[in-house]
Amino acid sequence: RQTIEQRRLQHSGLKSDVGARRDLRINVIHITRYYRVVGRPQARKLSIMEHMLISPKLAIGVDVGGSSIKGALVDVDSGKFMSERFSTPTPAHDSIDTLLQALASVVANVPGTHPVGLAFPSVILGGAVRTAAHINKAWIGVPLAKIAAAQLRREVVAINDADAAGMAEM
Repeated sequence: RQTIEQRRLQHSGLKSDVGARRDLRINVIHITRYYRVVGRPQARKLSIMEHMLISPKLAIGVDVGGSSIKGALVDVDSGKFMSERFSTPTPAHDSIDTLLQALASVVANVPGTHPVGLAFPSVILGGAVRTAAHINKAWIGVPLAKIAAAQLRREVVAINDADAAGMAEM
């Protein structure tokens, strides 16, 4: 005769006799004392959704350059690209709204609500633009992080592009 617990396990496809060294690997899901074997790991690149389950530290890295705005989903811990890279021409000397729309077109390629790390060609203090050497002078004094967050509907951290490159090398 089966116990209630054994019937529940059989019905759910779970098993309680998983050997800790033999069957317990990343490819199993822990469910209160029992494990369901999902399948053996394949030698393949994880999808974005699979990676999000394993490492929730993903962000969209965006670089506003002189000729193009580039962006991709990045694993913050490893620095690896988790999506293809997206790019659009930079409307550097156009209006603030035009550049924000171009920025939004790059970020829109990555689904979800991942935060955005924005590397911008300017001195950035407290999320605001302080200089404008290769961009429209109207940017000076603009709270870049705040208006980009409103436009993108995501959290945004804005820093100088050279600072971002230096931090990436660390």
